[in-house]
Amino acid sequence: INAEYGEKNRAALESSFVSERLHHWIDLIFGYKQQGPEAIKADNLFYPLTYEGAVNIEEIHDPVQRDSILAQINEFGQTPRRVFDIPHPKRFSQAERERMQAQLSNPGNVKSMLSPIITRSPKGKDGSEFAEDEQLLNQGKERYNSGWVDLDRLHPVDVLKLHRELVSSICLSPLGLTLYSVSKDSLLKIYSLEKKKQLRSMNICSLALSSCLLSPDEKSVVLGSWDNNVYIYSIDYGSVIDTLNAHDDAVSCMDLTNDLLVSGSWDSCLKVWKFRPTGIEKAPVAVFVESEAPVKCVDLNQDGTLAISGADDGTLQIYDLKSRSLISKLETHTDSVNAVSFTPDGQRFITCGSDGYLKMFDLFGQEIFHAQMNENLQSMVTDGQKILLGSKEGNLHIWDLLLTQEIKQINVGQSIS
Repeated sequence: INAEYGEKNRAALESSFVSERLHHWIDLIFGYKQQGPEAIKADNLFYPLTYEGAVNIEEIHDPVQRDSILAQINEFGQTPRRVFDIPHPKRFSQAERERMQAQLSNPGNVKSMLSPIITRSPKGKDGSEFAEDEQLLNQGKERYNSGWVDLDRLHPVDVLKLHRELVSSICLSPLGLTLYSVSKDSLLKIYSLEKKKQLRSMNICSLALSSCLLSPDEKSVVLGSWDNNVYIYSIDYGSVIDTLNAHDDAVSCMDLTNDLLVSGSWDSCLKVWKFRPTGIEKAPVAVFVESEAPVKCVDLNQDGTLAISGADDGTLQIYDLKSRSLISKLETHTDSVNAVSFTPDGQRFITCGSDGYLKMFDLFGQEIFHAQMNENLQSMVTDGQKILLGSKEGNLHIWDLLLTQEIKQINVGQSIS
């Protein structure tokens, strides 16, 4: 009887009826109907102390009041952290997924299918319906549209030979006037694109540099190295002002948002650090050891609450930095994941790997689309509407996410890392 009961319940939970309505449950538990007016309309109110941030136990010094509140929290439990502010997309049915895969053989046919997923939010800030997709596309325009408008006319204008060995990472100043680059030759180079001359060359360490990031105040460069260290180089002082022994093996990737620095390593760990312009706190805020292979890439969402990392074995890990916990582990590629990036709205992420696949997922790991490029894809950057992909074969691929097709390819003659 118990086995039959379990089978029937499993069949019900895995049925198409439940799958097609799963987004309603997500809206109630993790989404826009968890709190506020929408929660009231849906009769979805919980005991006040169960909500995240409702009370700060550390600030309650009266032991009786403290014990009373803890008892109530233990009695009623904890409401999950709210993840989504807009209705969650409906999950594709099996028939829809099969139809989508068939249509992907002719990418031009899927514009109308994917365009709402990528560009439309059902409600504006004032609660009104958006009349046109263009209204949402204007969000974040100042940050993301600069330089991304005419990518179909993109072409090389100069070749800079700054390093003796492979360039491993670059970053631009916000106005695009200064280029920062690091290489396997262990050098940090600072080059003025405006004056077309090298401003500085600095030997940071004895081993290769893997990554570089510009600090939010633009006064320092954060550098990751194969010697297991993270360095902070002061642009004003022209020297390294802090060194952090971050990992037990080479630092392979980093990302920085506000005051949080995340580092990944060949030791398979992802670590979160408190970042200050003058240095990095020596004790990590969090250490994640869920990856079973060297970490190859990492990205933070804009508010620094979620991190996603890709590993050498083709897996992805999504972490909640507020609760310092693993949200999910996904098997997404058959080879190394070399680049991962959240879309600007933070609702989706894009990956590429050595298996030649470009993929997009939602935060629950549901694949939205994929494309096989038949090249070893090494690097990627996106504004949420277009993607630039660099391959080991030396090709720069420009993809339009709304059309789900490549709009241009440029061969630069050497690996793009």
